[in-house]
Amino acid sequence: MHNWVEQLDLACVSDEEIGFIGSTYFIGIILSVSIIPRLSDLYGRWWPIVGCQLLQLPCYFWLFWMSSITEAYLIFFFAGLCFGGSISVNSLYVQELLLKRHRAIVLTIAGTIEGLSVAMLCIYFLYITKYWQGWYIYGVVIQLL
Repeated sequence: MHNWVEQLDLACVSDEEIGFIGSTYFIGIILSVSIIPRLSDLYGRWWPIVGCQLLQLPCYFWLFWMSSITEAYLIFFFAGLCFGGSISVNSLYVQELLLKRHRAIVLTIAGTIEGLSVAMLCIYFLYITKYWQGWYIYGVVIQLL
């Protein structure tokens, strides 16, 4: 698979340093869900959602050009910080906009589509190609819409 091993020179990095990439993402999530949902209660849902989306977008593009593991830590930390607005608050906002009788089915369909997309990508990488950049750009464009 064409991934970050060569790009970030991870072959010569300890397992702990590689594992910390994912940990920085979850540290960002913990901070985010501790602060942003409360801010959305006080100031409205729209600002945290849009602010997190605008912060996430440069992070997504920075992933293509990062060249060190320190950059990876920063990118994943900021991506985690955006979780509270782009995922948590956004799902609350959708629930508030939907009629009560439609909430369960709409959120179930959204979760199913998300799960199927992960499964589809696994099958794609296993049988078709190991290049991930095309799907990644597609995901960023879909998020913009």
